Amino acid sequence: MPDRSARAKPMAPLPGAAPGIQPFVHLTPISTPDAARYALAAEAETSVLDPAGMRRLWVRDLSALVALVLAVLMAVLAVRGIAYGESEDVLPILVPFMIVVNLANASSVFFPAALCRALPAPGVIPKLPAARWRWYRQLRQEPTTAAPSGAWPPGAEAYALLSGAASVHSVAASWLCERAGLPAVVGAAWIASLRGQGWLNGGGRTLGLASLPETHLQVTPAGRAALQAERARITALAAG
Repeated sequence: MPDRSARAKPMAPLPGAAPGIQPFVHLTPISTPDAARYALAAEAETSVLDPAGMRRLWVRDLSALVALVLAVLMAVLAVRGIAYGESEDVLPILVPFMIVVNLANASSVFFPAALCRALPAPGVIPKLPAARWRWYRQLRQEPTTAAPSGAWPPGAEAYALLSGAASVHSVAASWLCERAGLPAVVGAAWIASLRGQGWLNGGGRTLGLASLPETHLQVTPAGRAALQAERARITALAAG
């Protein structure tokens, strides 16, 4: 483990380049085994999961369940109305049901970003209902604050952001920057650069309004390829 008290000399940040485009530039300027170990240690110690937000994700499941129940009730009422010739009496009841179902479906799409700053990667939350609710109950026994992040070496900004975003399904940009230890303005500039290279998608405010939750960022396949290539490079360097 490198000595955290001995900070390396600041390295000029490199913007990187998409794989296959010349001239190729590594995602980080790391060129020594110590700096490589430093970055890998920071990656292992940094999590962008939102413990408090994950506790609230059951609301998303409840919303989907409400939509399903209401859809079934709508179908039953519609069939009953047709079978008994009461369609005119049933229609005023069906319209409010349809509105509520649509709202519930919409909430299942927009709620997650408002509920949780980082949605877990696929497979983290169990699919079976019983296992899923046990998972939610287990979360109630976990701390609600995120553990301190690792200290990243200078020049690893792009790697830190891609690594954090790739570890989850999606993440709010402000939370990603906070977990990577980057000031908001600096992190926003790096995210814009990574988005411009096609390595990140999404981000920004819903409908452009600051009062609404952020839309989440996601890593693109090209971004994952760049991250994996750089991780392999610095892992080999750290072993040297």
